[in-house]
Amino acid sequence: LKCMASKYRTEFLLQKFSKWLTRSSPNHKAICEGNHRLVMRQTVKLWRGRGVRCDSPQFGWKEDDWFMKGVCINPFITDLVWLKVQAVQAELVFGRHHGNGWLLRHP
Repeated sequence: LKCMASKYRTEFLLQKFSKWLTRSSPNHKAICEGNHRLVMRQTVKLWRGRGVRCDSPQFGWKEDDWFMKGVCINPFITDLVWLKVQAVQAELVFGRHHGNGWLLRHP
């Protein structure tokens, strides 16, 4: 899978998104460092088209259950409300993530 942006452009945009998450503005409240780390981990996976899955031995999904694997999700152009709806639907199919939504639904 080859995502549209070059490696340099991708890193630049990921850094820009990372900064946006941690800085408040009139339309956005910054997230804490712990949230930031988790959100960026999932964002990078989705941006690169790797997809996200629940690997927990106790509550994990089946081996071939992936959310958005093979799809490059760009947080600047993707409708994030739509993405969250898709994440909730994936949990209905694959099983709910027992980490309070940290896998897909937060923030």
